[in-house]
Amino acid sequence: EEAKKASIIEHADVRRMLMTMKAYTDAMRYMLYDNQLLIDLEYFSDDEEEKRAGEEKCSILTPITKAWLSDVSVEMCNLAIQVYGGMGYVEETGIAQYLRDTRITPIYEGTNGIQALDLMFRKLPLDNGQALQRLLEEVQVVINELENQGEEFVSMRNSLYEATTAISEVSIWLGGRMLEGELVDASAAASPYLNVFGTVLGGYYMAKAALEAKARMDEDKEYFQEKITVSKFYMEQILPQVLGLIPAIKAGKEDLYKIKAENF
Repeated sequence: EEAKKASIIEHADVRRMLMTMKAYTDAMRYMLYDNQLLIDLEYFSDDEEEKRAGEEKCSILTPITKAWLSDVSVEMCNLAIQVYGGMGYVEETGIAQYLRDTRITPIYEGTNGIQALDLMFRKLPLDNGQALQRLLEEVQVVINELENQGEEFVSMRNSLYEATTAISEVSIWLGGRMLEGELVDASAAASPYLNVFGTVLGGYYMAKAALEAKARMDEDKEYFQEKITVSKFYMEQILPQVLGLIPAIKAGKEDLYKIKAENF
């Protein structure tokens, strides 16, 4: 009898979908705001070192911000329809319209596949790969800051460390493939590579948010504890998925060209 009276928010799977949307939305907003800050530094900073650093980091982040955010936004609108069930298709909820409107965003900038190629062929080789490594070193600083922050932060630290190690290693591997002239192999890997990179950087921003929330807990305990919980969810349930995409990055072009064009 009680189950019949329960609202859908009481179901674990509905909470999983809502938490997924909440976590991705936070990660995407943090990335977007940081990218905008970097653009401001690149164009308006009076400090030459700050200006150079802003330009370098912004150049790597921009294709990821464009592609990862728009891809994920479509997924989140799709998930929102699932939360509503059959009602998701009813126009009065407004969700179906969000999905239709959002679907254009992965195409606006010349398709997200082009953004992935930009990341692969123009941004990964910047300064012989050192620009990307400097960005990953910033992530490592945050990983180190997660140490000794208490039990809630242990899994966050471990997950971000594993994912960052994976993206660092596969970036070096891809750089090697390009140096060997295997450019089609690299282009075949571009989209899953961007997806992995976006998700890992999302973890970086969520970790920074969790650390900020802990430092400001006295200001509003409920609000900042919620931010830590959402970050923990991202790190434990979203970030580990990137490890499963590494084989797709390394798979190469072979299977993509076995089937005749007319058979697609």
